[in-house]
Amino acid sequence: MQNKNANRKKTAFTLIEILVSLAITAILLSAVAMVFSASLVNYQENQRLYESSITARQAMERMTSQLRTAIWVDPYAPDDECDFITHLDGDHSHGREDIGCEHCRHFAYSFDSENNRLVLLDIDNDTDHILCENVTGIKFRRETATQEDEVYVRSVQIKMTVGEGSASQTLTGAAVVRKELER
Repeated sequence: MQNKNANRKKTAFTLIEILVSLAITAILLSAVAMVFSASLVNYQENQRLYESSITARQAMERMTSQLRTAIWVDPYAPDDECDFITHLDGDHSHGREDIGCEHCRHFAYSFDSENNRLVLLDIDNDTDHILCENVTGIKFRRETATQEDEVYVRSVQIKMTVGEGSASQTLTGAAVVRKELER
C-alpha cells in the first residue's frame, strides 16, 4: 500500500506555495504601481513646466518688443521691475520731449513674488495684466549712459526663471532701446 502512494506524482500546489506566490506577485505589482505613479507625477510636472515655459517665452517676446520701441525706460527702477513709456500709435519719431502726449502710455513690468507671477502694470489706467504664472524670479539689468547730466537706458537684459515643483527653466532676453541709438 505504501508503494502505491510513493509512485503517485504530486500534481497540485500546496496552500503555502500558493500564498507565497501571491505575496511575491503582490510585491511585484506594488513596485510596478509605484514606478508608474512616479512616472505620471513626473510627466504632469514636466507638462506644467513646458506650458509655463511657453507662456514665459511669449512674455519675454512682448517685453523685448515693447522695450525696443520705448520712448523712455526708467534707469532707477528696482531690479525686479522695469518702467517705460511707449507711444501707442507706433509713431517712432517721438522722443522724450513728447512724453505726456495723448498717445504716450506709462507701463511697468513687475514681479509679484508673493504670487509668483509677472505682471504688466498700466500705470496711466491703474490696471494690471498677468503675463506669466509660476515665475520664481526675474531681473532687469539696465545698461545706462549719461549725456548732458541726464542718465538714460541704452539697453535692458532680462533674466526670468519659471518653475514647477522641483524643475525650473531660465530664459534670457535683451532689448536695445532704439530711441537711445540716436544719441
